[in-house]
Amino acid sequence: MSTKWLSASVFLLLCLPAACTTTPHMSVAATQDTLEVTSVDRATFAAFFQKVDAAWNAHDPAAMAASNWDDAISINYVGALSPDQTTAITGLAALHKTFYSASVVKNEIELIRKITPDAVIVVTRIELTGDARRPGFVFHGRGTNLLTRRNGEWRVAAFQNTQLADGVN
Repeated sequence: MSTKWLSASVFLLLCLPAACTTTPHMSVAATQDTLEVTSVDRATFAAFFQKVDAAWNAHDPAAMAASNWDDAISINYVGALSPDQTTAITGLAALHKTFYSASVVKNEIELIRKITPDAVIVVTRIELTGDARRPGFVFHGRGTNLLTRRNGEWRVAAFQNTQLADGVN
């Protein structure tokens, strides 16, 4: 494991629970340990997640892959680990040919935490409909996304998706 991934993993495990104590839709002010999130940042990440949603809703694996770095790590809501973007997208492509073939996803940004000028944590509220296994069911989840900027481009470096229990906002 590279040093950058080890550092990011340690940060997420140790610091994220304390950092995410805001309520949904609350603007996030800078603290001693984070940098200011600007209106340009908010617009950039809103546009980023609109592209993520559009790729999912078009059921386009290549477009889904474009939002992730090749070495992106993801953990889905049942805990399955994909150690790289290729593994994650291969799995999603198979699902989109079956029970997710008519699914629609929407991500809404709840929190942005800028760690460095080139690394942010973006927490999204996820709503998924159209899962053929559960007609009429609305999946509510939360995604923790570590985005990094390389050569001026933002992409997902790490992602974890958690299904919300009933009653959790």
